[in-house]
Amino acid sequence: MHISEDTLDDLMHGILSCFLASTTKQKVSSSRGNSWEIDGVLLELTNPLYRLSRTDRKSVFFSCLGELIWYLSGNNAPEQITYYIPKYKNEIEEDGTINGAYGPRIYNLRGINQFDNVIELLKRKPQSRRAVIQLFLAEDLITDYKDIPCTCNIQFLIREEKLNMYVQMRSNDVFVGLPHDVFAFTMIQEIFAKKLGKKLGVYKHYTTSLHLYETDEDKAKQFLDEGFQDKIAMPEMPIKNIDSSIKFLIDYEGKIRENDDINLDNLEYDSYWLDLVKLLLILKKIKVNKLRDVVTIKNSMRYDIYETYIRKRTT
Repeated sequence: MHISEDTLDDLMHGILSCFLASTTKQKVSSSRGNSWEIDGVLLELTNPLYRLSRTDRKSVFFSCLGELIWYLSGNNAPEQITYYIPKYKNEIEEDGTINGAYGPRIYNLRGINQFDNVIELLKRKPQSRRAVIQLFLAEDLITDYKDIPCTCNIQFLIREEKLNMYVQMRSNDVFVGLPHDVFAFTMIQEIFAKKLGKKLGVYKHYTTSLHLYETDEDKAKQFLDEGFQDKIAMPEMPIKNIDSSIKFLIDYEGKIRENDDINLDNLEYDSYWLDLVKLLLILKKIKVNKLRDVVTIKNSMRYDIYETYIRKRTT
């Protein structure tokens, strides 16, 4: 099955419609419950900037952003990710880490920084077919971990001066997991494109087992019945200072998570990254019930596309 759309919502609408209408989907039992499965699915997002859902059901921007920063920070400690996605508490191993965390595998896989190596490879050989980041490992087959990566690998391909991204998943929750995956991976795709000085190409997401849990079936129907708001893309990422900007985002994420008394008024930084930091502070203010501060911070932001997600969290 192949579905190609311009936006995440259109992609979600297409694949969920297929799930609910399919007469050939199979029922599968797993440790996380019963689900309906369609195998061998290729989803294509032709414009990766349209990576955010504009629906009430799937407008999960804050948890998507938190998970992305967790990946970029390169750690497997649970304190950071459980702040955004509490269900990760169930994935903590006896040593206090989360085995399936992508960050250490991307940045320090047996001492190898796959992120930097892929960048350097594509700078030397732009036509290379070897620009692959490996996430699922042989070790994941021999130990009964609570969490192992659903993503097998990520590949980058430069063609016609555009950076395309290809993600291969062994398993994917279409309703809960897919929006998070598309957001995080297309953000990484854009980071790579800017570092390589290339235009943003297409995003292709292949899943061997794409599944919809029975507990989410009614929610999927409600998503399809809801209708969509205006289709608005995220602003384009600035091309300059990518590495320092990622560090800026990671540093402030940690500060804000530990302390809501952070003043960003006189902080001079590119508005793209500063707005993301302000969104993190807004989430913190919501968590500590300082809603008046939320309005002040929101009014200081440059981009208004995030207002939908702020409003959802405050109401």
